[in-house]
Amino acid sequence: MIIVSALTRLKKQFTQLVEQTSFNIIDLKEYAIQRGVIGCKGSCTLDVLVEKLLGMFLPKDDSIHRSDGWEVPHLHQHYIQYAALDVIASHFVFKKVSKIALLKSVQYTSPVGTHVGLLVQEGGEVAAYGTIAKFQPSSLGNVRVKVPTKSRLVIDVETVAIPSAAVILHFLPSQQGKTKAGALTLGQLQEASPSTSF
Repeated sequence: MIIVSALTRLKKQFTQLVEQTSFNIIDLKEYAIQRGVIGCKGSCTLDVLVEKLLGMFLPKDDSIHRSDGWEVPHLHQHYIQYAALDVIASHFVFKKVSKIALLKSVQYTSPVGTHVGLLVQEGGEVAAYGTIAKFQPSSLGNVRVKVPTKSRLVIDVETVAIPSAAVILHFLPSQQGKTKAGALTLGQLQEASPSTSF
């Protein structure tokens, strides 16, 4: 199995791959989208994934990336190092993404304890991970949970992926820290929560 970060680019570069429909490879962009790491329209270069998932910087020298030096029989050491870093980074990104469950559409009837990802927007990045709460009250604070459209669920948030993502307040242990718009960031909610999940 080969892990690549740019299958589309490879297909453009090697025309013999255009008609091939099955590959024994994993496209890291598609893999990350399926798990909500990035949105469908999000930027997904390998260096972006490395920074987002591993919190590290992957040097990407554009002069090496776009150079004709890749076509020679014996690669210069700079090209070998560039390629080796890509392979190592792809491996670690793949391992990290593999720990994240595939996202499925959650329904009102989804079982309690189902792992979910809370998206910034539909088709967007996952801002937090959690589970469907065991207790589904008719209302929580001043927000009705059980509505005729059956479109609301209480989620116990366990991991915040994007602490700066703003959320509309539905329940908060303390009302302090509200912004003018009546929202807090997930990071602020996490700090205000007395437990690991909120």
